[in-house]
Amino acid sequence: ALADAALEPGALEAVTGARGRGFATAVWTNNARVCTIHVLEQLALAPHFDLVITRDDFRRLKPDPDGFRVIRERLPRLTEAVVVGDSWVDGLAARAARLPFIAYRADERELARHGVVPRARITALTDLPPLLDAGA
Repeated sequence: ALADAALEPGALEAVTGARGRGFATAVWTNNARVCTIHVLEQLALAPHFDLVITRDDFRRLKPDPDGFRVIRERLPRLTEAVVVGDSWVDGLAARAARLPFIAYRADERELARHGVVPRARITALTDLPPLLDAGA
């Protein structure tokens, strides 16, 4: 599966667009560090993130918000945050951390089944920077 990893269209533009607007960027994933770093490096995304936290860094997996505790510890000047994710697990983690959630191509039935109400829904990652400009 790692060998088949492909960059989502607009991913680089979304991350660099967020950073260009003064946002810190972080990956918060339930995957293992070695796999996550490998894929980020393979896709040339690693240098564009300020922080990468994986299951190796926190005690409880999403939907528990423990990963965001680690993000706050490692980015102590963080005052605001938004979670962008593609699943209900991301939405529940965002809600538990009291953060807005932007759903990227998430399954609407699964979001509804788990009571996840995103602040916004996007189908293209290039839609993220304008949402950030609008205060999402």
